[in-house]
Amino acid sequence: MFREWGFLLGEIWILLLLAALLGLLVGWLLWGRRVSALSADLEASRYTLKEKQARISSLEEELRRIRAKQSEESQRFTQDLEERDQKIANMTRQVQEAPRDLSGEVSRWQQAAAQKDGRVKELEAELVARPDLSAELTQCRNLGTQKDSRIAELEAQLSSQSASLAASGAGAAAVGAAAGFHERPAAFQGQDYDGDGVVEGTNEGTKPSTLTAARNGRPDDLKQIKGVGPKLEGLLHSLGFYHFDQVASWGASEVAWVDANLEGFSGRVSRDQWVAQAKILAAGGATEFSKRVDGGDVY
Repeated sequence: MFREWGFLLGEIWILLLLAALLGLLVGWLLWGRRVSALSADLEASRYTLKEKQARISSLEEELRRIRAKQSEESQRFTQDLEERDQKIANMTRQVQEAPRDLSGEVSRWQQAAAQKDGRVKELEAELVARPDLSAELTQCRNLGTQKDSRIAELEAQLSSQSASLAASGAGAAAVGAAAGFHERPAAFQGQDYDGDGVVEGTNEGTKPSTLTAARNGRPDDLKQIKGVGPKLEGLLHSLGFYHFDQVASWGASEVAWVDANLEGFSGRVSRDQWVAQAKILAAGGATEFSKRVDGGDVY
């Protein structure tokens, strides 16, 4: 009996030994696979780290370039500001030393244009009887276009110099006032526009109906009226006139009021016959001058 127990114990020890060996083998296989996976993950992490370090280096280099560019632009901007300040100072000094009154020159060109218009009308009347005057009439019309362009240029210069004087400070503004940029020309002061025998200044005639803004926010192009340039169009807007039918509706008394209140351009309404032109334009028609404006030959 004891001999059988010894045999059983021996078999048990052998089985335990085999189980232990089998466990070691299985554990070694599992651990080896785990180590391989961890090694692969470690290598991938190292590669990713290298990529991120390269990206960081690239971003740092890009940041240095951006900072260098910003520094250059800042220096250039500072230089531009200094040059602009110098130009402003030079302009202010020139205005103070030798202010130029363009109002008188504009007036002279306007008078020349009015004389030209009269000559054109005479030639048109003679053209019926004398066809050979066609060349002279064409020459006069071309001269009229040149004078209209010159008037528009002078009005733009006058507007630009007035704005420059206002932006130059109190000193330049005083010079501008002395030069006559904000004063009505003496040639147009003290006139009796309504013909009642009394000089009433800006109270001449009757003020027309005005608007606070253009209808539907779309004003008519008043520069199609001969004698109205960009600056004068802005003045008409400030007085409340935006449309052809407003101008076309003016009577003699209202024309007198507008003539007296166009600061720097007094008398232009009646002299250039705005009402007659506006009636044509308000009805959807076109004048010879408005056609040139549409064609870009004037402004």
